[in-house]
Amino acid sequence: MVPNRYLLLALIWWVALGIPISGLGIYGNRLMAQEPVFFRWDSLPALPPAKGSLLQHGYAGAFTGVHQEVLILAGGANFPEAMPWEGGQKKYSRDIFYLLPGAPQWQQSKQVLPASLAYGVSLSTTDGILCIGGTDGVSCSREVFRLAWNEEQQEIELQFLPELPEPLAFMGGCLLKGEVYITGGQNSMKQPPRESFFYRLDARCQKWTKLPSWPGPARILPVVSCQSNGLHNQLYLFSGRLPGKTNTQLHTDGYRYDPWTQSWHRLNPIQVNGGPPLCLMGATAAPTGAAHIWVMGGDRGRIFTQLDSLNRLMMQTPDTAQIAQLTKLRNQLLDQHPGFSPQLLSYYTITDQWSLIDSFPGKLPVTTPAIHTGDRIVLASGEISPGKRSPKVIQLKIASGHQTFGWINILVVGAYFLVLIWVGWHFSKRQLSLEDYFKGGGRIPWWAAGLSIFGTVLSAISFMAIPAKTFATDWSYFVYNMGPFLVAPIIIALFLPFYQRLDITSVYEYLEQRFNVAIRLIGSLAFMAYQLGRIGIVLYLPAIALHTVSGFNIELCILTMGIISVVYTMMGGIEGVVWTDVMQVIVLMGGALLCIVLMISEIDGGFSGVWQIAVENDKFNLIDLRWNWQEPTFGVVLAAAVFSNVVFYGTDQTVVQRYLTATDMAGARRSIWTNAILVVPATIIFFAIGTILFARYSAAPAEVHPALSATDAIFPWFIVSELPPGVSGLLIAGIFAASMSSLSSSMNSVATAYTTDFHRRFSWRGNLLKVAQNSTQVAGLLGTMFAIMMASWDIKSLWDEFLKVVGLFTGGLGGVFVLGFISQKAHGRGALVGLIASMFIQYLVATSHSVHILLFTATGFLSCLIIGYLASLMLPGQPKPLKNLTFRTLDQDPES
Repeated sequence: MVPNRYLLLALIWWVALGIPISGLGIYGNRLMAQEPVFFRWDSLPALPPAKGSLLQHGYAGAFTGVHQEVLILAGGANFPEAMPWEGGQKKYSRDIFYLLPGAPQWQQSKQVLPASLAYGVSLSTTDGILCIGGTDGVSCSREVFRLAWNEEQQEIELQFLPELPEPLAFMGGCLLKGEVYITGGQNSMKQPPRESFFYRLDARCQKWTKLPSWPGPARILPVVSCQSNGLHNQLYLFSGRLPGKTNTQLHTDGYRYDPWTQSWHRLNPIQVNGGPPLCLMGATAAPTGAAHIWVMGGDRGRIFTQLDSLNRLMMQTPDTAQIAQLTKLRNQLLDQHPGFSPQLLSYYTITDQWSLIDSFPGKLPVTTPAIHTGDRIVLASGEISPGKRSPKVIQLKIASGHQTFGWINILVVGAYFLVLIWVGWHFSKRQLSLEDYFKGGGRIPWWAAGLSIFGTVLSAISFMAIPAKTFATDWSYFVYNMGPFLVAPIIIALFLPFYQRLDITSVYEYLEQRFNVAIRLIGSLAFMAYQLGRIGIVLYLPAIALHTVSGFNIELCILTMGIISVVYTMMGGIEGVVWTDVMQVIVLMGGALLCIVLMISEIDGGFSGVWQIAVENDKFNLIDLRWNWQEPTFGVVLAAAVFSNVVFYGTDQTVVQRYLTATDMAGARRSIWTNAILVVPATIIFFAIGTILFARYSAAPAEVHPALSATDAIFPWFIVSELPPGVSGLLIAGIFAASMSSLSSSMNSVATAYTTDFHRRFSWRGNLLKVAQNSTQVAGLLGTMFAIMMASWDIKSLWDEFLKVVGLFTGGLGGVFVLGFISQKAHGRGALVGLIASMFIQYLVATSHSVHILLFTATGFLSCLIIGYLASLMLPGQPKPLKNLTFRTLDQDPES
C-alpha cells in the first residue's frame, strides 16, 4: 500500500490547484486548451474634435504611445479644409489627446507640443513617450522631448532631452538594449536625403552618437522594429522609398543590425510564398512573441508610382492642355484610391522568411506607430489613403498559439505517470537502510548505472533547449555537448580512484578528509543550492513551452512533474531513480528518433532537402576559429566542454553517486563509458532535430505561430500542432521524462548530501532513513516552488540560464577537488581562501560580461585552483594524514 504521506502530497496538489478530487471532467477542461488560434480586430473610442473644431479628420505622422496604461496622441498633420488636389493646405498640429484605461472617450490635454510637428519617431518607455524629430512642413526638427502621464495631476507633462545632432523627419526608430536607435529619414524638406542616417541615444538619454549605416541606399518612411534573432535583440530595417530627380526608388530590401558586434547584415528580399518583392513604405511594425515582427499595412507602391510619374510629367511639360489632362488622370486616381494594403504580414527573424497572417476588413492606416501594450497592438489614427486621415483607433487583439491537446494524449501522459509511481512503489520494499536508499545495496548493474547517468544529464534542456538553440543558430555548441566523451578518461584516471578507495556516500566527505569540515560543508551547501536552481530550471522549461503551445496551466505542469517526481523518488530511493531513468531514456530517445523521421518525411526532397536548406543558411557551422572570448568560438567551446564536464562528472553528487552504486572499480568504469558513448549519438540527434526544424519552418514559415513567446517552445510546437493524437502524447511524455529523470536525481542527491554531510556528520537525532526520505521531499518541494517563481520572470533562453547557474555555483568547487588531488602542500585555510576568492571573481565575470557564459565554470575552476594553491604556500596550515587523499599518497590497487 502506498504510504499516507504520498496520498497527502497528492491531496496538497489537488487543493493547491483548486480542483475537486472527484471532478475529473473539470480537471480535463483545465488541462485542455479551448482557445482557438485567431487574431481579432477590434476598436477603441475614436479621436474627438480638437477644441474649437466641429470635426476630427485624424492625423498622419502623430506621436503616439502608452505610458502608465494611458494612450497618448500628439501632433500630426491633416487636410482639414479640402484634399490637397482640391487646393487644401496641410495643417500641422500641437494638440495632445489622451485615453485613460477603460474610459469611454479621449480627452484633450491642456499641455501642447513645443511646436507643430509630425512625421517624427515616438517610442513608449517606462518614463514616458520619447518624441524625436519630425517636421512642421517647412523644415525638419532636432527637438527631442518626453511626454509623461502624471497620475497625481491627471495631466501630460513635457520634458526636453538632448537634441538630435541634425534635424530629421520621416525616419524610423526603436529601443534596443535600453538605448534609442534612429534610422533613415531626411534632414531637409527641400531635397531628398543624400545619405543614410543612423544615430543612437544612450540609455541615460544624455548623448547622441552617429553610427555606420546599413549597406544599402538611403530611404524615408522605412519599417523599423527590434526583435530577437534567437540569440540577442537586433534592429531590423525594411523597405521605404528614396525620392530622386528622375524617379522615386521603392525599396524591397531588409537589413539587420547587431548591437553586440556593431555590424549590419543583409536580409532576404521581402517576399511572401515566392511572390514578387514587396514595398512596405509607411507600414506599422511591432515585435510579437519570441522572434516575429508583425508588419501591418503599408504602401505597396503601385498607385504611388503612377501618381509620381504623372506629377513629374506635369512638371516637365509646358503644354497647358496636356497638364490639364494629366491633372484629371491624377485626380481620378486619388479620388478612386482603394487605400493602402490591408495585409498583416509576419517576418520570422530566425528563418528570415515572410508570411501572410491576416487581412484587415477595412482600410489600414500608414504613418502611425504601433502601440504594443499587453496582448494588443493599437493603431491610433493615421493616413488611410493619400490625403485622407482617419480618427479611428484600431486594436489587434493577439490570441495565443494554443492547440487542443485532446483526451487521447492526456491518457497517454497519465498512464506514463502511473508507471513511474509504480516503479517507485515496487522498489520501496527494498529500502531498509541508508546503504539501500543512497547506493542501492550494490544491486544496480553497471549498464543501468550508465544509462542513469545519461538520463540525469539528458534533461529537458537536451530535449528542448538544444534543438531550439540549434534551430536559432547553428552547430557551434556541438563540441561542448561532446564534453562527456572527451573527459571520460580524465574522470576515470583522476577522480574515480579516490572515491572507490575511500568508500564514501557523499562526494563531499573527501573534502573533510583532505582539508577540513568547513570546506566540506561549503561544498555540500553550494551543491545543494545549485541543485535547487537546477530543479527549478528543468521544471520550468517544459512547463513554459507546453503552456505556450497547448495552453496548459504553467503551475499545473510544474506541480505535476514536481509532485510525481517527489513521490517515486521518496519511495524507491536510488534504485527507483536509476530504473525510472532507464525507462525515461528509452522513451526520450525513441521519441526523438520518431520526430526526426516524421519531420524529414514532410520536407520536399527528404534528407537531401534538409541538407540543402541547412547548407544554404550556414546551419552546419561547427568551428569558429576567431579569437574572441565573448563569443562561442571553437576555443571557448572546447575549454568550456573540458572544464564544465570535469567539474560535473567529477564532483557533482548526482553523477558521482551513480558510479558509486557499482559493485567494483571495473563496473564504475563501464558505467562512465556507457554514458560517454551514448552522448555521441544523442548529441547528433538533438542537434539534427534543431536543423530539421529550421528546414521545416523555412519552407513553411506561416506554420510557426507568431504568438509563441519562447524560442524554446519550437520543438513542442511541432509535436503538439503537427503530430497525430497519441504520438504527440507519447512525445510530450518524453518531455516530462526528460525533466523528471533529472529531477529525481537532483532530489535524491540533495537528500544524500544533507543526510550524510550534516545530519549524520553532526549526529543529529532521528531515523536516518526517514531523514533521507523527508529531505528528498523538501528538496523537491523547494525546487518546485522556485520553478513557479521563475514562471513570472522574463527569460529568453533556458539553455543560457542553465549554463550560468552551472558556472557560478560549481566552477570553484571543482577547483577545490583538483587542488586536493594534485597538491600535498594545499591545506584547509588555503582552499577556503581560494573558494571565497573564486566566488568574488565569478561575480565580477558575470557582471562585466568579459567572457562568454560558457567559460564561467572555467574561470571559477582556475581561479580557485591557482589562488587556493598560492594561499596554501603563504598561510600556515595544520598537517593532516594524506593517505589515499592525493596522487602521491594513493595506494596502488591491483584493480586500478
